[in-house]
Amino acid sequence: MNVLIWNCRGAVKRRLKGMPVSFMKKHKVELVILLETRVNGPRALKTISKLGFSNHIIEEARGFAGGIWALWNQTSFSIDLVDKSLQCIHLRISWQDKDPLILSAVYASPDIVKRRKLWEEIMLFNVQNKEPWFIAGDFNEILGSNENRGYAPVDLNRCADFADVLDSCNLMDLGGAGPTFTWKGPKFAHLDRVFKRLDRAVANDSWRIRFDEAGTRKSGRIARSGFYPWLEHPSFKQVLTENWRNNLESEGNLRLLVLILKEWNTLTYGHIIHKKNNILRRLEGIQQSLENYHNPKLERLEVDLRKGARVAA
Repeated sequence: MNVLIWNCRGAVKRRLKGMPVSFMKKHKVELVILLETRVNGPRALKTISKLGFSNHIIEEARGFAGGIWALWNQTSFSIDLVDKSLQCIHLRISWQDKDPLILSAVYASPDIVKRRKLWEEIMLFNVQNKEPWFIAGDFNEILGSNENRGYAPVDLNRCADFADVLDSCNLMDLGGAGPTFTWKGPKFAHLDRVFKRLDRAVANDSWRIRFDEAGTRKSGRIARSGFYPWLEHPSFKQVLTENWRNNLESEGNLRLLVLILKEWNTLTYGHIIHKKNNILRRLEGIQQSLENYHNPKLERLEVDLRKGARVAA
């Protein structure tokens, strides 16, 4: 079973419609979990419907903060909500011919007091749980100085508290391919940029024994916001002007433009999925290099590639 866990930082975005779908097709993803959705109520349900998912479990955002969604279409398994809170949802995934497992998705608060509340909830759930358990997401905390690079000091007491939570629950870090650091801070004058590993996946003994060949992968960071590249292209308005026929009703014009714009898109952007995958591979390599040393040229290239990945989405 392939699961995508993505801190989307707001679910009402244009790029949200395209990126999970293309990623799901490439990696045969069966379950999508979105963190920090920042929307709730009817607006959340409308967004989920537009994304094309028939099943969902939601932990509502509080105002414009938080929010966790589990989305899927598959009928080969069932998912039931075991428990949830503002910072975590616990799901039981069941198959007809397999024993169930627990999958928990975390989006920890940046507020240390609220985050300590999450640690208590996780330890309490561990006492009650007797099943294979996989828990992943944004824990907003690091385990030690090796998971931090840059000018920001490391609070070793907080690291120890987090480590104690994982140890007491017998949860082992699963590591994962891809960049070491999952969060990049702002760049201030005369100071090194801060990188931290805030996202991770951990599991208990029974899960690791059952899925001994399972793996995790962290994808490269891309730009937060997206836009439709057609509107930015200098020839787009010209194509519309030249092919809009005043003697046709709007509906007829739109049907005609669909065919014309499909051809124009192919000629203008080429094989866009192939280009996007190539950009993401280069972006991941650059980000791994920047984790080890500061290089202004690579940082500028990263910015350009992130824009390219955003356009391709």
